[in-house]
Amino acid sequence: MLSNYRYSGFTLPPGTYKIGLKGGNLAQGRYVFVDVVSFPAVGPPADTTPPEIILHNECPGRTTVQTASSSDICLFSSNETVEFSCSFGPWPNESAVFEPCSAPGEPQFGYFSFDVSQSEGKKLELRVRAVDSAGNVSEKQMIWTVDTIFPTIAITSGPEEGSVVNTNSVSFGWEANDNQEVRDVQCHLEVVGTREIIRVDGAALDDPYCGGTIYTGESRNPAKFSNLADGEYTFWVSAVDKAGQGVFARRTFTVDTAP
Repeated sequence: MLSNYRYSGFTLPPGTYKIGLKGGNLAQGRYVFVDVVSFPAVGPPADTTPPEIILHNECPGRTTVQTASSSDICLFSSNETVEFSCSFGPWPNESAVFEPCSAPGEPQFGYFSFDVSQSEGKKLELRVRAVDSAGNVSEKQMIWTVDTIFPTIAITSGPEEGSVVNTNSVSFGWEANDNQEVRDVQCHLEVVGTREIIRVDGAALDDPYCGGTIYTGESRNPAKFSNLADGEYTFWVSAVDKAGQGVFARRTFTVDTAP
């Protein structure tokens, strides 16, 4: 009768083996055949995880954004060794052609330089592809509209530069324009010599907006300021477009209500 028997005298390498047992009353060299077993070679599990593509601040953006640069460079990296390739052109790009864009000697980094000086107002696409040693593929797409033209801002009414007014309430009119979109207009008074900021009437201390597409309140044009103490003030107004390009205008005046 056979009973369970565990033999732990050595470790078998991968391969196929015939297992037999020798009984106590069998002739020399005679064995009882039990089974044929195989021990396949066991390796690490297959790599099926796509590499990660990390875009750095120099890139136009992960979604539809604007860029203020006529020529620029996009830097990116991965969490593992990869081969980077890039495709660049007008959006939509139905026949993207990818070219190598890995950084020489830096197996986890890549870069792509581009010139959009002739693409004002056009929508462009940059696609970055990464392939790791196991053949796993990742891809990121950036789409943006080129904007290299700054907005304009002008003060259209209010106390003149260097003037003295005998009232404690003033208002300034302004006009902001951009070839694409004025994202926001901010304005305030600054008390000369103290850097104290006075917001437009009705605005909270943390609300600098006076207009623009991201401002949804009641019109703050003209910008009105009331209950001003006698002293010297500077009115500041700035405009920023969707690309983050900004301009400003200012006027300094004096309030003197003394008889």
